[in-house]
Amino acid sequence: MEPVAFTVTIPLRDTEIEDIKAAFLALRPYGAPVPASTILDNAGNSIPNPITLENYVEDCIGYYILAVTKSYLVEKAASEAKLTEATNVDNTVSDLASWMRG
Repeated sequence: MEPVAFTVTIPLRDTEIEDIKAAFLALRPYGAPVPASTILDNAGNSIPNPITLENYVEDCIGYYILAVTKSYLVEKAASEAKLTEATNVDNTVSDLASWMRG
């Protein structure tokens, strides 16, 4: 199977951005924990978390797109397998009918 590659661009109005962030933070899809605003470094100092809420939302959207893509690819593979197997069954039935007549 060839690799799937694409770029997704989602235009948003400035007025929508905070609502979208709030929705993802409230729903917490995919069980991912919401990143804290500060974390402790190796020395025990409190520093700003390099993973921002925007990174979190971007990851949530990415996981959603991956889930949709996976679902599509599974459905496509199942459809192709069903068609192939239906053709194989038709050929077997045809061969059996020819054998029974002959």
